[in-house]
Amino acid sequence: MTSCRWCSCYVCSSLAERALIPAFVSFFFMLYPPEWVRNPKRRTAAAAGGDILVRAEALAGIGGITSIQNESIDDCALAREIKRNGSVWLALTLNTCSIRGYASFGSVGRMISRTAF
Repeated sequence: MTSCRWCSCYVCSSLAERALIPAFVSFFFMLYPPEWVRNPKRRTAAAAGGDILVRAEALAGIGGITSIQNESIDDCALAREIKRNGSVWLALTLNTCSIRGYASFGSVGRMISRTAF
């Protein structure tokens, strides 16, 4: 594994990461096009990942985390509830880093199963 240029996190360096992560991200954006997610006239809402920024008043407006406590895919459920009351922004950035590397195809597969069912 190699570190990114900003910190000590990992970049897609294993064969499994290079083979599967771009396809996973591409498929996610096919299901949830960012321009649809950002468009207030569309019902499509999505979020992805371990870091989701939510305004405190937006979270309070949906009844807090308890409003999604029984959901299977909590990040997209959170986005759906937030969008019902406001707006959601979804995009990629070059300034975020992963702290977890996936060395094998099995470990990438387990991550995808955990996050996307």
